[in-house]
Amino acid sequence: MIGRDEWQPEGDMVWMQGGVAYVDGPPEPGDGAPAPVYQAPARAQQPAAGQPMAEQPQLDQWPTFPEPFDVGLDLDQIPPREWLLGNTFCKHFLSGLSGRGGSGKTALRIAQLMSVALGRSLTGEHVWRQANVMIVSFEDGRNELRRRVRACMRHHKVKASELLGKFFILITNAKIASFELPSKDFPGGLLEGPLYSELVQEIKKRNIEIVCLDPFVKSHGVKEGDNQQIDFVMNTLSAVSENTGGCVMDSLHHENKARHEDAADRDRGASSRVDAGRLMYSLVPMSKGDADTLGLLPQDAKYLVRLDRAKVNIAAPDDNTMWFRLVGVELDNATEKYPAGDTVQTVERWQPPNISNNSSLRKLTQKALALRELHNLVVDIGEAIPMMKGVPFGVRGTTLERWKEHLIRVGVLDSTDPDVRKRFWEVRTRLRTDQLIGINGEYVWASA
Repeated sequence: MIGRDEWQPEGDMVWMQGGVAYVDGPPEPGDGAPAPVYQAPARAQQPAAGQPMAEQPQLDQWPTFPEPFDVGLDLDQIPPREWLLGNTFCKHFLSGLSGRGGSGKTALRIAQLMSVALGRSLTGEHVWRQANVMIVSFEDGRNELRRRVRACMRHHKVKASELLGKFFILITNAKIASFELPSKDFPGGLLEGPLYSELVQEIKKRNIEIVCLDPFVKSHGVKEGDNQQIDFVMNTLSAVSENTGGCVMDSLHHENKARHEDAADRDRGASSRVDAGRLMYSLVPMSKGDADTLGLLPQDAKYLVRLDRAKVNIAAPDDNTMWFRLVGVELDNATEKYPAGDTVQTVERWQPPNISNNSSLRKLTQKALALRELHNLVVDIGEAIPMMKGVPFGVRGTTLERWKEHLIRVGVLDSTDPDVRKRFWEVRTRLRTDQLIGINGEYVWASA
């Protein structure tokens, strides 16, 4: 990488980040870095008359265009993806987890990382093989992170000897990347931070295959809402991965405070973080609707969180929703000054009740799904309902028949059931009685 000391104010500016060349001159202040491109060697400048040709850069100093390969000649077996834990961690791919403050992000990640370090699952996810892991904390101090790890170990009965040489903690305030303003010695722009080389060194030294940055926002010094700058950070993480044999680069991130139904839009700041990742999840507290559907009391539901796929585009879809319960663990670290000691949060896998054997729960679930699918249908192909008595002005909806067909198509209603029309009538009646939908003639709409 061409550093600030090597920058030449005249001519084209080129600097490297993890094997990617950035060209087209220094960026203007606040504009971020130019897009990364492959750049062929600079053309020779024509010397003035009587002057020798200027020395040109060596070819091995410049990135070159990749050579295309002929698919018809590609007969070798393709290696499988190197999964480490379920569909959560896979070598050579960026992963991440977002959620509200206090939702249990760190507690869940510690349990998942510990599963991989042990080679046995603590979260109900499949451990493909054992691998060494490391948490890089930019927020919690050494003792606080020790408490969190110790809580997971105590709850899941893990001995310290089982993690020896397999699970590491790094406390740092170094940055993986930063944006620096122009000065007389440097044009300004995006730079790899000192954490880049530190991580590469530690990963190779300790044979680490998963690194989790907690939290992502404190791992860099760029603008959180700038897509180009966050993309630079994600490219830097990818460079760490590729320079260490495909080490998984994982990060924990805060959720946007604004309410978003789409899991991919819950991340705070620039969307390029989710766009660059391949295995991105969100951790969501159980909603009142879910609790009602499952017949749970509010005091029980508040400790339950659901793992949503914000973006998992290298694995086949999976209908098995993962739920976890937040558990308080006493560390038995009382002192004379603090006789109560600490109680610290960890997680355990939670399975919802089997509604197929409970007719009342099954009806509640069908009702909730039918209402959700009505919302989805109206968003996709809804229409303005004609003005008539009892219909709110400007409301959008659909027809009862179209709603019924949609419920059959998505599996809420069973098309092989000879009483499918009766089941539909029962669902719509329950929703209308609860004033969750409105019906007038052939039209139906969701109440505000």
